[in-house]
Amino acid sequence: MSAPVASSSDDSYTTLDNMPESDSEQSYEDLASGYYVFEFDGEPKRQMNRSDFIFDMDTAMREWDYHMERQAIQKRLGGKHIENDSIPSERLEVRHSDLPPRFKKQSSLDFLQPSVAKNVLPGRKLCVGPLLPLQQYMIPLVLYEFSFLAMGPGGSGKTTGYLLPLVNKLVEYKEIELRGRRGPFALIVTHTENKLKHIKYLISSLCGGTSLIRFYITQEELQAMTEVPTTSTLDLVCATARTVVDAVRKFQASSDFHRIHIIRSIGATPGDSIPLKYLKFVVIEEFHFCSEDSEYKEDLIALKDLLAKSEISPAYIFISGLTSPQNLFDKSFMKEMSRSKIVKLIAPPGLDDVKVAALPCDSTWCHFNWVLRLLAGDGVAVRKTVVLANDPWVVHTLTLRLTLEDVPSIYLTHNDSLLEVEEAVRLWRTEECRVIVADYKSLNELDYGFVETCILFELPNDDFSSYYRQLIELSAKLNYKRRIFIMVNVELDLANAIAVINFMKDLRQPYPDFLEQMQKRHEASSPESADNT
Repeated sequence: MSAPVASSSDDSYTTLDNMPESDSEQSYEDLASGYYVFEFDGEPKRQMNRSDFIFDMDTAMREWDYHMERQAIQKRLGGKHIENDSIPSERLEVRHSDLPPRFKKQSSLDFLQPSVAKNVLPGRKLCVGPLLPLQQYMIPLVLYEFSFLAMGPGGSGKTTGYLLPLVNKLVEYKEIELRGRRGPFALIVTHTENKLKHIKYLISSLCGGTSLIRFYITQEELQAMTEVPTTSTLDLVCATARTVVDAVRKFQASSDFHRIHIIRSIGATPGDSIPLKYLKFVVIEEFHFCSEDSEYKEDLIALKDLLAKSEISPAYIFISGLTSPQNLFDKSFMKEMSRSKIVKLIAPPGLDDVKVAALPCDSTWCHFNWVLRLLAGDGVAVRKTVVLANDPWVVHTLTLRLTLEDVPSIYLTHNDSLLEVEEAVRLWRTEECRVIVADYKSLNELDYGFVETCILFELPNDDFSSYYRQLIELSAKLNYKRRIFIMVNVELDLANAIAVINFMKDLRQPYPDFLEQMQKRHEASSPESADNT
């Protein structure tokens, strides 16, 4: 679809000033679900034309083969090029930073010791099939004892991804165990006891038939505890952060023999915090709860102080779910705790996490009013947003209109110079401008930071299906809640209705009736249909 043009005088329009009151009460959740009825009426105060633009069109549209130059730079730097533009059936690619040199992913389970490998065979309680993308990165990092952060949605394999190599490492350590060792090799802390139960189940499944000694303790068990078995050396301790800290505080000052032995059973001595002399791994589960001023952070600070007194340098593994940028965990605290460089792995959400809505439009003003309502409506908190259009002049007009509505915006087109592109992306990446308006030819440049909302101001002039993968990847960068709004002109986009329907079907989204009606109208007006009649 080309840039929308104003229709004839008998078309109906609406503006924010005369928008029906019932419409303003319509929830955005209804829009995201795909079910809505919206009537457009009213007249604009005046028509907009190119004389309204404050941009110098000669400068903005100068001859600059930006696209070809950018491709040449990407080729010279070895940039990736996606050959298949279809919607991926599996999860999208894992994003990473600070990987060690010559890093290689692990694609099989051939690293497992025989005693562990037999516990993941088909028919066992925990059968591990093909490794998930995130697990392929996590396993080598654990095996070589690197500190890292693994961030991803539920079901992305985070917990199993570190437990498989961790249990395997503990079996290896057990075989070369040093005489007199009392403390564990690994400490796993959680925020909730529900997560503790889940980890206990997985570890029990993986450790069957091995000689590993595991110690799990809940807050309730700690309250009732008077002594622990004294016959074994522990290999793995798993508890909530609060329980670990409370256990030390409870037994540290006591001179009772049994209580002293409880401390020693987790690797400490009376009068010390937790000098885990042989500790190799510290796993911090549910790290997304470690936000500023949270209870979990207070518990982890106390734990950090206890571990600091041990004068050890274990590998730290931080496991986090996906969260919003506003509620992100304390990254500086993560660095303070590990005291080393941290590899970062982020698995994007699955396709089920995407919400798509198709919005009906019948004029240029309909397109503009939808954008203004989504980004500048009453009570709307602007999310990190990308708005896409075909032509640079439409991009400039949208940016101007949003700026006049006090929405921090920046534009990006394929006609811009490399310096202008870098500046626009920098402003958007640092959230000085929360909205970036771009043309479709600049879509490849938008590969940074959180993208929570993607708005298609108009369908692309090219085949819409060729943008499927790019649109999904664009709205999957490091975030947890994604929305895609597609504006469809009910008169001009008849031929593309089926492509939009297929896009929503592939993402398992309900599509509104007006798209189906557009498809029927297109089929009825097609030459083949006319020949049959």
